Amino acid sequence: MGLFMLAILALVCAMAFLIARPTWLMTVCLSVVGIEAMLLLSKWEARRQMNQALASNPHADEPYEIEIGPEGVHVWCAHVDTRYKWDGITRVVETPEFYLFLRAASGGTWVVKRMLDTASNEELRQVISEWSPDRGASLIAAGVHPSAPAT
Repeated sequence: MGLFMLAILALVCAMAFLIARPTWLMTVCLSVVGIEAMLLLSKWEARRQMNQALASNPHADEPYEIEIGPEGVHVWCAHVDTRYKWDGITRVVETPEFYLFLRAASGGTWVVKRMLDTASNEELRQVISEWSPDRGASLIAAGVHPSAPAT
């Protein structure tokens, strides 16, 4: 969208310079203001549509269940049941907030770390190290704070 509007602005600048030489600078300024207004309105409309879609999402307020076992990761709620086998997961990445179970181009799933107590967190790290294809290579080292600089 931005490149399209930039092309329109370039066209307006060229046309203003060729057709309306005495007022070309004012025409360009008005065009910039108009295009900026279009960008703001398109952002507002996209945000409005996203909020409307989220409000009508039947999955937004229902609880999800996550089970991680030897077969893989099983995620389900009242409307959706998804299974990710370990051979389909390319790697597991730990961030300060999540464990991300990644699949090639089709996304994956996640576990929110704040939902785990210390024992559950350690058990999950052990399971990831044992069953994930990368054997937990992308996990944050034990005892290292994720936001601390590497030494």
